[in-house]
Amino acid sequence: MNNHTVKHRMANSLILRCVQLLVCFVTCFAPLAEIEAQRPLGKAPPDSGNPRAIASFAVRRYLTQARTMWLGSEQVRVGGQGDKLLGKKYGAYVHCHARETDSRYTAPIRPEYRGIFANSAYALCPSWLLEVVPPSVHRATRQGLYFDATSAAKLTLARDSLRTILSTSLNRAPGDGWIFGQHIRFLVYDSLYTQALRALEECGTEPWLCAALTAYVHHARGSDKDAEAHFARAMSAVPPDERCGLTDIASILPPEQRDEYERQTCDVRDALAQRYFWLADPAWTTRVNERRVTHMARRMAAVLHSSTECDERYDLFPTRGGPVVLEMLLRYGWPSLSTWIGETTDSGHDGYLQARGTTPSPPYSTAEYDGARVAFGAPSLLFLDETRAPPSAWQPVAPAGAVGRHSRRSSDEVWWPFEHITMPGTRVVAFTDWQIATFRRQTEIQIATAVDMTATRAIVDSLRVRGDTLSLLMSPEQDSVVRIATLVGAGGNSAVMTSRMAPVSGVISLELHGGSTDRILGRMRSGYRAPNTLAALGGDSIAMSDPVLFRADAPLPSDVNAMLPHMLPTVNVPRRSIGLFWEVYGVPVGDSVQFTIAITPRQRPGFLRRAVAALRLMAAPVNGVAIGWNDPSSAPTAAVDALGARTTPILPRALRVDLSQLSPGEYVIEISATDAKQRTALASRAIRVQ
Repeated sequence: MNNHTVKHRMANSLILRCVQLLVCFVTCFAPLAEIEAQRPLGKAPPDSGNPRAIASFAVRRYLTQARTMWLGSEQVRVGGQGDKLLGKKYGAYVHCHARETDSRYTAPIRPEYRGIFANSAYALCPSWLLEVVPPSVHRATRQGLYFDATSAAKLTLARDSLRTILSTSLNRAPGDGWIFGQHIRFLVYDSLYTQALRALEECGTEPWLCAALTAYVHHARGSDKDAEAHFARAMSAVPPDERCGLTDIASILPPEQRDEYERQTCDVRDALAQRYFWLADPAWTTRVNERRVTHMARRMAAVLHSSTECDERYDLFPTRGGPVVLEMLLRYGWPSLSTWIGETTDSGHDGYLQARGTTPSPPYSTAEYDGARVAFGAPSLLFLDETRAPPSAWQPVAPAGAVGRHSRRSSDEVWWPFEHITMPGTRVVAFTDWQIATFRRQTEIQIATAVDMTATRAIVDSLRVRGDTLSLLMSPEQDSVVRIATLVGAGGNSAVMTSRMAPVSGVISLELHGGSTDRILGRMRSGYRAPNTLAALGGDSIAMSDPVLFRADAPLPSDVNAMLPHMLPTVNVPRRSIGLFWEVYGVPVGDSVQFTIAITPRQRPGFLRRAVAALRLMAAPVNGVAIGWNDPSSAPTAAVDALGARTTPILPRALRVDLSQLSPGEYVIEISATDAKQRTALASRAIRVQ
């Protein structure tokens, strides 16, 4: 490379930096008068020489410097070839064109994104592309921003100076919430948590804000238990007109729930938010709700950052796409990495926005998230009965194919547009295979659960966890959790738990925790509707338990206790024999019972399959199995308890069923029992034949 080329590139770089500095200056300082007229966290004094004005100028000056150095560092990282090297790989994830479905430059936008961005021409595209970024870049980022070593050192000194100005301004105006909030923000940025908490001991602004900022610091330092306590204090002291804004969950709801939620009054929205976080609590075995704490901490971050209207990488001004940025922050948190592609891409997006009457907001960057994220929410249940919810209502991990892949063919492979959080040091696996059954007893119910531990066993072994604990819990309502059963150090690839409990409906949660820590490793949730006890059954009816699948090679069990060790941890069964166990309640001793078992497809075979079978080009699908028999010598268990009091008779039954003739697919096992008085009881179990 000759000297002329080097000088030419240096000149271009200098011009680029000057342009960037001008853009940042205009972005952060041009709307200053309008910003100061607003109430970000308390009214701004009108005199430009007062502490608020001095602090505000210092913050914006730092943010301008940081943005310029970030853009310069990004250019150095890719050798000034951002558009050329990264355009094809990252271009579709810099800016969502929400008013189009697809183009040469954008990936198709999913319906869940349209609910957030449909009313804005400016939109961001959260993505999972981190596997193509050097690990050294990951380690060097702060809030997802990469700075080269020289820039990072200069910015450290600049933040030291900024904190001095903020501290001085705060001494002159100790009750100014805006200055205090920025002071805490930049202490947290450099992990100066002890200093931040010490400053909060002298907090002189509104009590609710002091408590909320204290919670924000505790969350940042990894103490969610302390953070939750301080957020609770803040919510008890916050004025009514501020409360709805702080607890608002619209940004983390899918469109269909969001529209209904936003039509409600403030009090109703607050109650719905509490319901949401009850159902989204990652683990009921712990005393802290990490999902609620994370949302509140993100809300405080949004307040602190948006009150300056510009940031290191984003413009937060309302007319420059700020609401879209804040939506992303509340839904996902700060990106793990932001990549700036270059000025050519910026120019293209400027033109797109200008053509749609929207103010440009360069620089445009990616919003990339790593794969260690979990989504604990169950937003579909916000207005529905949680006791009827299937396990699919909770999906704590990304769907298969959503993480670590990059493809232009399908946005489903790289976008997972549901709320999520990160839990450092934790890997969560969803239990996908389990079987739960309920057996009625005189004044209680007995619940039994068998779960496939294969996936979580691999995590426990890789983390070298000892004394892992599997817990079965029931939450009948908010702020109420009942531990049903606990199994410490579950060995093997399956685990069975059973216990008796009151007949309470609600949500069942199966949780695996790692040793003495609170780290949740595996989880499964499902709605649960408890049956009546035998005492409440009455003498004019009979009833039946859930059918239970057990290993076909086990001896036919005579009662529940003999069946439990062989209970299958799944309802996905191979095409061979399985064991089937159930109980009938209320049949008098000595009466005969007519049993019928039918195994039928959940859906009929398709027309093409039936037509091909009719032409004998392939075997006709087996549509099910039905058997029936009369049991003339029913012998229910003793109808008296240990004290000699009469109880409702229990008739246990077991048999083996051959599934080898069934075609693979989903089926329903239906059992009916009719006694001599022509009273009938019904029970069913959905299975999948593989």
